[in-house]
Amino acid sequence: MNQSEKRLFLIQSLLKEKTEYRDIDIPAEPESQRQLLRGLMNIRAPQRIGADFLKAQDAYLQGETAAKGITDAADLTPLQPGLYLWQGDITTLKCDAIVNAANSGMTGCYCPNHGCIDNAIHTYAGVQLRLACAELMDRQGHPEPTGQAKITPAFNLPCRYVLHTVGPIIEGRVTQRDRELLASCYRACLELAAELSEMLIEEYVTDRINEVYVIFTPYTHGEKEPVCMRLLPLVREDFSDAEPSLPAEEMICEPSPEAVFEHMVPHYCTAMIYDMLVQSAACENAARTTAMKSAADNADEMIKQLQAELNASRQLRITNEITEISAAKSYAAEEK
Repeated sequence: MNQSEKRLFLIQSLLKEKTEYRDIDIPAEPESQRQLLRGLMNIRAPQRIGADFLKAQDAYLQGETAAKGITDAADLTPLQPGLYLWQGDITTLKCDAIVNAANSGMTGCYCPNHGCIDNAIHTYAGVQLRLACAELMDRQGHPEPTGQAKITPAFNLPCRYVLHTVGPIIEGRVTQRDRELLASCYRACLELAAELSEMLIEEYVTDRINEVYVIFTPYTHGEKEPVCMRLLPLVREDFSDAEPSLPAEEMICEPSPEAVFEHMVPHYCTAMIYDMLVQSAACENAARTTAMKSAADNADEMIKQLQAELNASRQLRITNEITEISAAKSYAAEEK
C-alpha cells in the first residue's frame, strides 16, 4: 500500500471501532483525511488493536515523519559548548530522548487536532504510546503529581524515548512554589535519564555492546568544552591517580573480591552517569543565566538609548512649538 492507501485503511479501521462513527463520510482531500485520522487517534481510548492496523500505522507514521524531514541531533552545531539552540518540529528530532509537557493523566491530549506538544507527540508516536502511558498510570493508581516524570519508548518517533513530565500551571505572579515544581521537573527527567544508564549497563553485561562512552560537558568556572569519557570497560590505568585508603593486603572482601566488584560496578557507573548529567545540566543552566544576563544588560542599554532619543525628540518638538507660537505672536503684533 502507498501512503494514501494506508491512510484510508487506518481511517476505516478506526471508524469501525464505534458504531456512532460509521456514518461519517471520509473526505477526498488528502489534508482533510490527515486531520480526520489525527482526530480519531486523538480521541481513541488506550486499548489494544490488531497487528494489521499497527503494521500499517507504523509504516504510515514513519513515512509521514520522513517526508517532513528528520533532524539528527548529532548534526547540530552548538551555540556554545554544551548548549544547542534549535527551533523545529520536536516529532522529527532524532536523539536519545525528548521531553513531553504532559498533563496529570499522562495519556495525552484528547482534543482532536489540538496544537499542543502532547497532542503532536502522541499522534506521531502512534496509538501504542497512549496504551503504554495508561499501563504505567494503572500500576501507579493515581494522577501524576506536578514535578514528577515517566519514561516510555518513543515507538514511531525518530527519538528512542519520551520523558513525560507534568509542569506547573502558572496563574498570576510566579511564586516560589512554582519555581520548586519546575525545578522538580528537571530533576525527575535527570533521574529517568539515569535509568537509561542502567539499560546501557545491562546491554554491556549481556555482551550486546563492547564499550560505553559518554560525551558530556564538565561544570567548570572556565571555558566549558564537551569531553568524551570511557565508562566501560573499567581499566586499571583510569584509576592510577586514586589513593587507596588501606593497603590491599589489609582489605578483606566477603564473600570475595570478585563478588564485591561485580556488585559495586553497576552502582559506580550509574553514579558516574548521573554526575555527568547533573554537570551538563548545570552547564546549560549557567549558559542560560549568562545569556539572559547579557540580554538584560543589552535591553537596559537599549532602553537608555531609546529614552535619550525620546527625550531629544520631545525636546525638539517642544522647541518647535515654542518657536511657532513666538512667530505667530510676532506676526499677530505686526498685523495690528
